[in-house]
Amino acid sequence: MGKNALTNWLVVTAKDFKVLFKNRNILLIYLAVCLALVMLAMLIRFYLYPNAFIFIDVGSFLPMVPNYMLYFVIFTSSLYLMNQGSVSFTDEHIHGTSDRLRMLGVSSGSFVAGKLFFFYLASIIQVIIFNAVCLLGFWVTEGAIAMNLFDPISNFFIYLLLWPLGMVLVAGLFYTLVSNIKNATATR
Repeated sequence: MGKNALTNWLVVTAKDFKVLFKNRNILLIYLAVCLALVMLAMLIRFYLYPNAFIFIDVGSFLPMVPNYMLYFVIFTSSLYLMNQGSVSFTDEHIHGTSDRLRMLGVSSGSFVAGKLFFFYLASIIQVIIFNAVCLLGFWVTEGAIAMNLFDPISNFFIYLLLWPLGMVLVAGLFYTLVSNIKNATATR
């Protein structure tokens, strides 16, 4: 599967998911972030919505405000995964995985694209978990609000697909900037 340019990045993504599920420490951190997102969704539904958001039109803050709270979590968890653990960019160079992938014919561009696609899929899982808990919380007591959470299809694509991609790309740019500054100061 690692022989043509169209599937090379999928090889890297699949390898990272395999590593995520095998490495207990990284998996526990990822699951802890998902659990924190479930608790944040419950906080929004059962505390913030009845107390603070009751004075605001529901259509103006759902799903925008809860998801904006989520995107900061996605940015920080993506940045953490890029820096630490077996799925990080730095760990690849320490253990020589990137060299083994290059021997299989995976170019640097495919390597970076596969890594970013892994972080993007990991963030999509977090977004789906968070929004599913929000939808379920509103569905139980206020079905009309739940039906309007993602009323237009464009809202679904903007909040569930586009914004997480933006957060992962910004985290990648920030990681690149910091690592370049760190490498420039280390060589002096």
